Amino acid sequence: MKIINEKEITPIHLPGRDVFNLVTPENTGCKRFSIGIDIISKDGGTKPPHCHPKSTEVVYLISGKLKVIDGEGKFHYIRSGDIVYLPPGTVHYFKNVGEKEAKILFCYSPPVKTSEWIEIKKV
Repeated sequence: MKIINEKEITPIHLPGRDVFNLVTPENTGCKRFSIGIDIISKDGGTKPPHCHPKSTEVVYLISGKLKVIDGEGKFHYIRSGDIVYLPPGTVHYFKNVGEKEAKILFCYSPPVKTSEWIEIKKV
């Protein structure tokens, strides 16, 4: 058993957001999924268009309000308590449209490293 607190994880600082990779193959040995927290800054912070070709992603919005844009250019608004299910290869991105930072919990199966995201230039 391992107990991990997000405050013990060194975040990856990216433009407009901080990523905390909580459960990874590297820090737990888990090979079936990875879990993390993404804190997206207020004032329009984004998680840019990207996809995970081989992994399913599930996103749970802990706090805040986000605009989710899918690969077809459709807009969806989510609020605290909403879950987004993204099959492998689904192009998507998130934009903070709230007055406070947004905090999401994400899970990938199989695990994905931030460096393995495939950024998409245009949605």
